[in-house]
Amino acid sequence: MNKKLLQILTVAALMLFAAAPLCARPWGIVATQPDTINDPNLTNTESIHTIDFGQSPPAVYGPFLERQITPTDGAGVFDIVMLPGNKKALISTFGNSQVHLVDLKDPTLPVLLGSLDIPFFAEDIDITKDGKTAIVADGGFQSRVAFIDLKTFTLTSVFNLGDDKYANGVAISPKKIAIFPDYFQGKIHYGKINKMRNGLESVRTIALCDEGQTDNASLCEGVIGLPVNVTVSPDGRTALVAIANGDVLFAFEITGKGELIPGDPFMVTGLPGGPIPVGDDYRKGGNQSIAFQNNTTAYVISQRVGLPSPDTVVRNGQLEYPDADGVQPNQLCKLNILGPGRVHVETQRYTLLNDGSSQLFGVDTLAIFKRYALVGNPTVSVGGSPYFNYVAYIDLVTGVLTPIELNNFGIAAGVAIKP
Repeated sequence: MNKKLLQILTVAALMLFAAAPLCARPWGIVATQPDTINDPNLTNTESIHTIDFGQSPPAVYGPFLERQITPTDGAGVFDIVMLPGNKKALISTFGNSQVHLVDLKDPTLPVLLGSLDIPFFAEDIDITKDGKTAIVADGGFQSRVAFIDLKTFTLTSVFNLGDDKYANGVAISPKKIAIFPDYFQGKIHYGKINKMRNGLESVRTIALCDEGQTDNASLCEGVIGLPVNVTVSPDGRTALVAIANGDVLFAFEITGKGELIPGDPFMVTGLPGGPIPVGDDYRKGGNQSIAFQNNTTAYVISQRVGLPSPDTVVRNGQLEYPDADGVQPNQLCKLNILGPGRVHVETQRYTLLNDGSSQLFGVDTLAIFKRYALVGNPTVSVGGSPYFNYVAYIDLVTGVLTPIELNNFGIAAGVAIKP
């Protein structure tokens, strides 16, 4: 090859690179709720944002898909889950009961490929490891879950766990064990996805109590955990359950036969959420999202409470606490996985941007890729915070937290990272 031809080919390659869409890795994907409290004109403008972490500071793009995924007011966009291959994602919108398929091949220009109606409010989504099936769960009093064929993007079935069982979220293990937190009854339901990929072979139940008794919560001294989310380790051996009502989480070992057995310890203590005694009453924190960095390390968003303000008042027999004094910023806490179902809370913690003591059912508001964490909000009731329209990007090695503003638009809920 002569020198002149080599120069021509080099220039052509550089021009092609310059013309290609931005594709730095990794990218953040954020579900964004409109801040209608501060700006009533933002109705039905639920959207997504994308973030290029390959730039310094990270570059934010969006909002995208406004009035496409939620043409009616108040639908709410919550959960995001990446499909295998990381070029597409599923996104849930609650009030209009839909799941959306979005093309993210060019993260600077997401494209809505289609929308699928679900026969109940769609809040949480998870996908089987082979990328063939998605399961959708509601965040309310709903016993049914929806199965989606991802090859055709069609609703294949609606499966009933049982009229006495609620699915307030979903997580699927690599061996296709589907796990559902039941907030209203303090239980976990689980079962193996059948070969038809349209239901479960059977449904079993474990109550979140000290003894970890199965099948019947009345066997416990008292249910002490109100589960709002569940996460499974990459190797499929450990399941961690986030709860809304205290400074603990629950751990399970997933056996080779697909059974869940209480971890050792079953109730993992040491998170900074509470409870804090206040006279004859007490306040509790909670935790909403847990994400695994690998099979030996995970992180949890812990929602803290503080001592009440001196201005605490009693109305209608109930203590009231001004949020500005009674709720502390959330923290991201490190968990060591010592073995299947064996968890220890580390002292390493990162103070996050926002507060808030409520939770979104099943929505993953924490995503981890290698040494980095992307954090949304475990509740969208954060309008009083100065960082309500930010996400946090954390280097888990250096501890540096970068606040990223979402173009002064709205409140971050579910997040995902596109490698």
